[in-house]
Amino acid sequence: MRCDSEEEIVEEVIEAVTASRVIPGGYSVEEEADDDIQSILDLAMSQEDPAEINLTDCAALSYKYKVVAGTDYWIKAKCQGHVQDKDHRDDKEDKCCVHMAIHVPLPSNGQPAEPKLTGMIFESEDAELPSE
Repeated sequence: MRCDSEEEIVEEVIEAVTASRVIPGGYSVEEEADDDIQSILDLAMSQEDPAEINLTDCAALSYKYKVVAGTDYWIKAKCQGHVQDKDHRDDKEDKCCVHMAIHVPLPSNGQPAEPKLTGMIFESEDAELPSE
């Protein structure tokens, strides 16, 4: 589509960015997790020492992503586990909400891109995922 004015060009760019749901250089908007996101979370968790992270049965709730040299994800998950901080624990279900940073590198040398857990933040379930 041909734009005749600078204002029309700006409007077209804003529409394209809004439609893609990704902020250039930043994270996407938070979306509901699907089976693909659950698989990424499961793969990342399977590589961690269970005694070190002390979380099991993690169910992905929502996520954000950004494309870098691979893809960085923030995934909000409800997990079974021992959490000292009572503000971030659901005593009724003995579950906690965790925001997990996961990096999926680009495949190189024919090797699969394996997700790696790079950080965790214990938060309330209604807290927004980080933007950084």
